[in-house]
Amino acid sequence: MADNSNPLSEPNVVSGDSADADIKKILARWSDLELLLERSAKADHLTSELQSYISELRQDVSAVKFLRNGMMIATLAYIVFINLLLLCLLFYHKLFFLAMGQYGKAILILVVFSSSVILIAKILGGLFRTHGDRNKDEMLPPHLKAIIEAYSATQN
Repeated sequence: MADNSNPLSEPNVVSGDSADADIKKILARWSDLELLLERSAKADHLTSELQSYISELRQDVSAVKFLRNGMMIATLAYIVFINLLLLCLLFYHKLFFLAMGQYGKAILILVVFSSSVILIAKILGGLFRTHGDRNKDEMLPPHLKAIIEAYSATQN
């Protein structure tokens, strides 16, 4: 009759010879164990550094988003202000406008409209660039690609 309490047929009593053999096996492979422990510690350190770097990148992205929105609002406020100032000069302060002369009037109107158009074009051009436009060669910046390669090398 078979004993079902030990399905793997493991020895019940540990003999001194097999314990010594096991210890010799462990000592023979100790350098591999040290290498694995060191690699694991480095991988843990790299993982924590990568997580902190990613959180810093997220903070940077949110700061850039805040600055973009702020610059867009400031630009629109400037454009509205400068165009209203031009309208005020045209309709309410006619003496100033009359004293400028023909060329002065044309230059003032041209400067106001061109500054508005240039500001809108530059701000919108900078605001709505994609990440691919910023990094034309690759979708990831080079330092992030190096970090990902180093991380994947430690995982293998």
